[in-house]
Amino acid sequence: MSVNCCMTSAVSANPYQYKHGGDGVSETKSRVAWAWMCQQPSFNIHELATAAGYLESHAQRVVHSWVNSGHLLPVAGSGVCRDPILYAVVDIHREPRMGKGRVLGESPRKIRKKTGQQKMWNTMKIAQRFTIRDLSMTAGVGEGSAGIYVNRLVQAGYLRIFRPVNVHQPNRLRRGQLTVYQLVRNTGRLAPMVRSAGCWDQNEQGLYPFTLKSEASHEQDVA
Repeated sequence: MSVNCCMTSAVSANPYQYKHGGDGVSETKSRVAWAWMCQQPSFNIHELATAAGYLESHAQRVVHSWVNSGHLLPVAGSGVCRDPILYAVVDIHREPRMGKGRVLGESPRKIRKKTGQQKMWNTMKIAQRFTIRDLSMTAGVGEGSAGIYVNRLVQAGYLRIFRPVNVHQPNRLRRGQLTVYQLVRNTGRLAPMVRSAGCWDQNEQGLYPFTLKSEASHEQDVA
């Protein structure tokens, strides 16, 4: 039985609706579904099926495939009839593979270019202890971006402050000091993804909420 068996309300008409029904996999229909998803803060399988003209069984396959490929994220709901699972698009600029001869949500055969966050995560796993400047240099990202990502990982419990900058010292004595961080939760190959309420762990397929306040940041470092 579908997890959305008790969902009876219809989705309001929208410009993305596909008019031709059926359960076949087509690039056009997949793009209609993806475009609609990108416009929603969250949605359930019943709503997607109505909006894109899918059978509900096919909408389930599409959603589960794109969750597995990292394009969609379950954000709420228990999956029981009156509380269907809600999903959200992870990155509207990263489109899943579509078209003839391709499996929906299938990972590309060619090697994708690593993101800045993935490069930083790789450095963290290798170095174990590092500064924001280390990550910036090895991953080729700005120190501001590196600092934001590091602080989110601290708040989600992946990192801890190993050696903070002594903020009680005058600037002349602090000059050149950098906060050192330590990796304390290495869950695997893929980098944690920052969401509004926490970090989504792609390796464990679970959300680590923000529960800790960052004790220090790159803003306290004195170059």
